[in-house]
Amino acid sequence: MEQLYFLSIVFNSFGGLILIADNFSEKYPFFSKLSSMSKNIGFRLILSILTIIIALIILVWSFDSIPVIGDFFPAVAGILVASTLILDYMSSKSEPVSDTVKLLNGALVNNKLFIGIGAIVVSILHFFLPAVPMF
Repeated sequence: MEQLYFLSIVFNSFGGLILIADNFSEKYPFFSKLSSMSKNIGFRLILSILTIIIALIILVWSFDSIPVIGDFFPAVAGILVASTLILDYMSSKSEPVSDTVKLLNGALVNNKLFIGIGAIVVSILHFFLPAVPMF
């Protein structure tokens, strides 16, 4: 389904841009606008929920009857982007209380630049190579 491919590309790209916005906001004014927009919990929550729903749909439901890398990597990138967005917001508001949240915070939020760049790269590859076989 082309609509879900397109939504996967859009949400992963936009989520990746949000994740890298803090690192590039001083040099590029576009990223400072994204960074200030992403501080809103409503925006961040809606983006995260939509990204993870699309990621889970394309992860579970194969469209061409064979699993393809074009489905797997964008789904994993979407799950990582959504998780990082939620954890980043939660860690900015309060101190993590459980060891699991601290571990996830250290793994995802501390590497949000790399997760954001990875999501953008996966989105670009998914756009140009949507049906690359996995086997």
